[in-house]
Amino acid sequence: MSAARLAGAFALAGAFACIALAADPVPGRVIRYDADTLTVHVTKVPLDEVIAEIGRQTGAAIRGGVKDGREVTVEFDRVPLAEALSRLLGDQNFALVYGDGGKLRVVKLLGGPQPVAVATPAPAAPASTAAPPSGMTPQQAAMQLAAILQEHPPIPVSGALAQSLGRDNATFLEIVNAGLHADDVNVRQEAVRAGIQAMEGDSDVRNGVLGAMKNVDDTTLAAMLHGIAADHAEEFLVRTAAEAKTGDLRLKASAILQQLRTQSRQVNGG
Repeated sequence: MSAARLAGAFALAGAFACIALAADPVPGRVIRYDADTLTVHVTKVPLDEVIAEIGRQTGAAIRGGVKDGREVTVEFDRVPLAEALSRLLGDQNFALVYGDGGKLRVVKLLGGPQPVAVATPAPAAPASTAAPPSGMTPQQAAMQLAAILQEHPPIPVSGALAQSLGRDNATFLEIVNAGLHADDVNVRQEAVRAGIQAMEGDSDVRNGVLGAMKNVDDTTLAAMLHGIAADHAEEFLVRTAAEAKTGDLRLKASAILQQLRTQSRQVNGG
């Protein structure tokens, strides 16, 4: 895979997977898990869909079911997960089960239907061969890329990034999320560096990314990235170019950056 596509892939992962994993691709619906906090902005969305998305982004199994199929309309930002679930579930009891390293493993919904729903889907094919069929939309390709990255083993991290996460390893999606959203500029810089190094050093990820990038142009990537990262989008691309080891990678990041700046001027009437 060319280094040029790697830069775009990192931006694409940030736009959709900053699971996480990413934002929900449905316009006007935001469900985002980050560092054991939850951001939710939804209007008349079935509660079971919201819970399923939380399970997908956290990688936790959802056991049991919601007591009823009501629709929810809520808005809150970066609320601790336990409190956020209390707001969503109302009077329904639940339990959170954490594993080694403080990773959420299971969300048990008590008092509702009992069939078990596993929230994290496996990729349709191994990462080394995963490639979206032609005609796949950018959103579908991005979701497949998110699944590939979600399967990646933890990546060693250090410095400000490790301190921010509270441990010396992170998932691919946690790293992308930190590169786009962390408040500390040093954390964002180290996250971009770690993400690029991990992609450049893993052939399985490179092959999966190649398939996901086939139908996504620079203009679309720029719009996606701005929609997710807002004020950090330009910095993200500048740092991607700075951390790249090859000229092609720097050129791709620069191309997306140019599109981002063009779109910004159009919006601002410049």
